Amino acid sequence: MFPQIGFAQLLGLSDCDWFFENVWECEPRLVSGAIEGSKDRIMTLDDFEALLTSSIPGENVGSSVVEAGVARMLDGRGSERLLLVEEAYRKRCTILQSGLQLRWVPLARICQDIENQFFIRGVPLAEGVTANSYLTPAHSQGFDLHYDNHCAIVLQLHGSKKWTIFAPVDELPVERCTRPILLQELDAPLMETRLCAGDVLYIPRGYPHSAATAEEISLHVTLSVRPVTWAEAICAFCESEPLFRKSVTRTSNGWARGNGQTFFVNALLRKLSDMCVNSVVQTLAATKLVQLPYLPTRGLRIADAGRQLHGSIPLVRIWHAIASETEQGQAALKFPGSVLQLPIQMKPVFQFIAAHAEFTPAMLPEIQGEYDPLELVRVLIKKGLLQPNVQTPNQNYTSSDNLAGVA
Repeated sequence: MFPQIGFAQLLGLSDCDWFFENVWECEPRLVSGAIEGSKDRIMTLDDFEALLTSSIPGENVGSSVVEAGVARMLDGRGSERLLLVEEAYRKRCTILQSGLQLRWVPLARICQDIENQFFIRGVPLAEGVTANSYLTPAHSQGFDLHYDNHCAIVLQLHGSKKWTIFAPVDELPVERCTRPILLQELDAPLMETRLCAGDVLYIPRGYPHSAATAEEISLHVTLSVRPVTWAEAICAFCESEPLFRKSVTRTSNGWARGNGQTFFVNALLRKLSDMCVNSVVQTLAATKLVQLPYLPTRGLRIADAGRQLHGSIPLVRIWHAIASETEQGQAALKFPGSVLQLPIQMKPVFQFIAAHAEFTPAMLPEIQGEYDPLELVRVLIKKGLLQPNVQTPNQNYTSSDNLAGVA
């Protein structure tokens, strides 16, 4: 059984904390050979071609051709689509497959581990990590010089590609790059490197970059990570306060409520200073966590193994979870794709589950009133938060083989 490919391995680190403190949104980082022994478990050329015929076009999901720096979604299915791909490839166009975090299990697991590592550290993501793969012929380039409004983690899986990265001209952008970037408006490159199979490259958002192949074809995957910004956190707070929801009203004689600057300083800024940052961020994190998509795997077999539950069976929590209290006074356990709400007496139980990566049903707290720990565990197994760490036919489920890592 292979160990899980996680965020730390991609970064070439034993602990992700150093990355968040020194690299995240600060500078590019190249990790040579980070996935050298694992790249074929992520995606091969054969895997890429097989997926071309199975993808169903949808929002941010499907197969595209990148020609003259523009991605065009492919129509048709099966052999018809392959003919279009072959024609584009002969013209040295890049073939792009998007939304692989929803339909390719190895990448889904990596994306979900990254999500876990962010939420564990109290860094909420605005949306789930996405995975796109790019097959580029020799002597070709997909997109022109541009920057992204998200951070990118590039996994080079086959061949090689030369990357050139520049310092940002638009610092920490929240919108996509929609204008041409000219070399004369940039300083000398911060990094010029050739990614070889097994290498990983981190590019912070806003850093202009371009990539091109030489004598060989290239297959790489880009993982896109978009965090919640301070602007979004402050906006969420302001929208919850009636004072900030007042209209910006001006009359022919000036501001309806007096001097606009005075109103901002004396009223709005004072209210903003009352913002409880930890509470706002935690609320945002819980909201975004529930919205994360997930790709369940082995669910039927895990559920089958969970039928024979008993108090001492070892359980593994495979997602980050947040225990909270609803406005209606119920206990809530939030995790990707679901919220479980029960009477407020269950809050200590939910807090225990959110705080422990591994436990047994017998370890769950006792509370006033009756509840069945085994039945609660069964519900959470069905919802994908827990899995029994037991031997089942043809599969040994262990914590090192989790779908998304352990929080």
